[in-house]
Amino acid sequence: MDARNQRLFNIIIFSSLILTLGVTILTNLHNWWKLVPLSALLLFSFMLRRKPFSGGRVSDILVKLSFVFDLAILYLISLSDMSRVAVLYFFIDIIDMVLFYPMKQSLIISIVIYLEYIFIRFVRYIKWNYFDFAYFSPALYEDILYFVFVFLIMYIAKQQIIQKQMLSQTMRQLEERTRQFGETNQKLQETLTRLEEMTTLKERNRIAREIHDTVGHTLTTVLIELEAGKRLIPKDPSLAVQKLDLAQEQVRKGLNDIRHSVRTLKDGSDLLSLIPSMKSLIRDTEVHAGVDIAFSYDSDLPLGEAQGRVLFSALQEGLTNGIRHGGCTSFEVSLNAQEDYIVFCIRDNGRGCNELIPGFGLNAMKERVYGLGGLLEIDTAEGSGFCIRITLPIIKEGLNEQDQASYS
Repeated sequence: MDARNQRLFNIIIFSSLILTLGVTILTNLHNWWKLVPLSALLLFSFMLRRKPFSGGRVSDILVKLSFVFDLAILYLISLSDMSRVAVLYFFIDIIDMVLFYPMKQSLIISIVIYLEYIFIRFVRYIKWNYFDFAYFSPALYEDILYFVFVFLIMYIAKQQIIQKQMLSQTMRQLEERTRQFGETNQKLQETLTRLEEMTTLKERNRIAREIHDTVGHTLTTVLIELEAGKRLIPKDPSLAVQKLDLAQEQVRKGLNDIRHSVRTLKDGSDLLSLIPSMKSLIRDTEVHAGVDIAFSYDSDLPLGEAQGRVLFSALQEGLTNGIRHGGCTSFEVSLNAQEDYIVFCIRDNGRGCNELIPGFGLNAMKERVYGLGGLLEIDTAEGSGFCIRITLPIIKEGLNEQDQASYS
């Protein structure tokens, strides 16, 4: 029972006790000196069962056995009461028992209280009369109806209060869970928003890398052809025109590569296999950039789609950087399987450098390689050329490339 209802019943019970005490004394003024202390003791017994009055210092066993003290006091009060007003004490005591004890205990105690009431009636009857069961029996079975009625009414009231309290508690729990669900939903929405932003940023970076890899390489070879054509115009116009035609062809091919990249971004898959794409890129670079490229590879490599895209972009980046920044004239490209790994290597004979500052292309390449659980190594020195080495794990059976990256 909640504190509010408990306070309400306490007020009703103690008010009833005090009122009954007053009426009992007024109807038994000759015994007031007995009834006042006995009523005070009964009031104390009621207070003993309530922690706000006892302060929690009284033993629980003593509190639960306080009804025995009630029975003794009720017996003494009833013997001193000539008006039978004290019978109200029995009803008040039953009400308190129902409120204080569980169902079974309160029922047993109420039966004991009724038996004490009958015993007191019997004692008072034989004290003033000769015992006649036929005359006494109506009080036996009529009064029991009052006791049963009081007990049932209080028990039903108690159950209603408990159910109402449980319903209120359930409603509070539902409100709390609703609030928690609201907070969880808000956090989920925030997480989805962040995930959407991350996905957008990731896709933006992917598009930037595709454009960098495709357009960067194409423009590099076109610039070489244009530069050669400019120099040949005064010396050999026909060869200069040939170079410009090659530059035009390379621009056209670059447009096709851009369209291919757009389709790849849209469809999520490459249109060409890795090795033929690498051969085509190497052949075009040799023709338009005037460099020699040696390419060695294993014919049957267990490559995933994402791995193929990363390696093709690495070849584009390596050739573009070697030609544009390194001034190299030859490359060595290899793609082989070594134990549980695929190793890609591109080495040039360019100028090299002692202090490497990675640009957008190398950083993007490193990010994609690491995203697949691989390793990127760069080796360079002044006058010793430039070497890019990528190691990717071979995808194990039953795993996709994302799971492979996590597994590695």
